[in-house]
Amino acid sequence: MKNKKTLTLVVVALVAVVVGLTIVYATLSTNLSITFGSSADDAITQKSATWDVKFDATQSTVTGTAAGYSGVKCGDATVTDLGVTIGKTEFYTQGDSCTWSNITIKNGGTLNAKLNSFTWTQPTGGECSGSTNGTYVCGPITYKILDASTSSELAVNKTLDNQKDIKVNVKAELTQANSGSDISQYGGKVQLNWIQN
Repeated sequence: MKNKKTLTLVVVALVAVVVGLTIVYATLSTNLSITFGSSADDAITQKSATWDVKFDATQSTVTGTAAGYSGVKCGDATVTDLGVTIGKTEFYTQGDSCTWSNITIKNGGTLNAKLNSFTWTQPTGGECSGSTNGTYVCGPITYKILDASTSSELAVNKTLDNQKDIKVNVKAELTQANSGSDISQYGGKVQLNWIQN
């Protein structure tokens, strides 16, 4: 009979230990929460985003400025939202050039942009060296896209913040001596590839 009482006391003691552990565990437990927006003013919102990088077509015609021989003729540049087309231009001697200045590229959207790359298309009548920057050499004629604010080559990664604009100069120059016969190039093109910054 003595043995049974002892056994009972041991069981009660074990139950008390288990209950004690449960209580200790519960006191060390914490629930943390993260709330996404405390009110409509603090909501997480997908903002409406617009992409609107283009030429400023309100400046529809840009007259070229000639340098070099007095007979150089610079055709007008016609500007639309997505392109600039340069008219009939005539060079005579090495160093002759035409520059179409302050052509505006504007970012009317809400997203910032950067110039990702240049894609050049070879003109008919010109053998060109490949280019991934703002200069393209096609036989005796060199074409350049310049940052108007610095007169240096427009560079990849140039940024254009939303609601801002930049001005570029387009230059064509006869960089080799006259061969004694007419050389004509047409249909060449450079595409300025802008992406979200």
